[in-house]
Amino acid sequence: MSASNPQNNQQPDPDDHTGRALRGQYEFDFTNLIKRSAATCKARFPTVFRACLILVAVIASLVFILLNFVGIEAVQNLTPLQQSVLDVVGIFILSPLIAGLWMICIRCVRGQTAQPSQIVSFYSLGLALGLAQLVISTLVQVGLALFILPGIYLFIASSFTLPLMVDRKMRIADALILSCKMVNQYLTGFLAVYGLFTVLFFLSLLTFGIALVLVMPFYYVTLALLYNDLFGSPTNEHVDINNDNEARFNA
Repeated sequence: MSASNPQNNQQPDPDDHTGRALRGQYEFDFTNLIKRSAATCKARFPTVFRACLILVAVIASLVFILLNFVGIEAVQNLTPLQQSVLDVVGIFILSPLIAGLWMICIRCVRGQTAQPSQIVSFYSLGLALGLAQLVISTLVQVGLALFILPGIYLFIASSFTLPLMVDRKMRIADALILSCKMVNQYLTGFLAVYGLFTVLFFLSLLTFGIALVLVMPFYYVTLALLYNDLFGSPTNEHVDINNDNEARFNA
């Protein structure tokens, strides 16, 4: 589950892109972020939409298989242990796809070639990604069971764990800690972003989920933009799609 690259154990260089962001030198401009995200979604919508559609189709297929073989009544009467087993299986199946969707959106943000089929590119890391998501899910559930707010915080703070693992080849613990440190530095901005999408997802329910075809790509592209702004690319190369698509750092 850990990469063999010795650099994975090192802290971010304080002078590199990530180090400067960790010191608070990134200008978190919520309005500019949403504008850039909307522009990127418009430019790369077919790719991101089809990737999201693949993820939704897999989830729907898993639910259909479960209901078809087990039955609705049996599903409703699952024991806590059975429910936990199903949750774990689902996590290990979906985590590589979610990581793949992340990387498709990150490639779009970087102006790189991206194909919907790349969503299945990370099943070779399925065990590590599944374990990471299992750890995150467990922490979030414990936090929600305690006072709710810790669970919400952990959900937001762990946002970048999977993309750091696949993009930077980081170990689970290192990726989780770095994600939390970065989110902590800009927590107010992240709360605004997640607050916006909470409202948008809720409004999507009023359209019987139809609006999700727009909200889901918008959500992942926005987080991908934040990821690229805060962490850069592994080669520190950033390709702009729009003239104002560059991460802003305070001097």
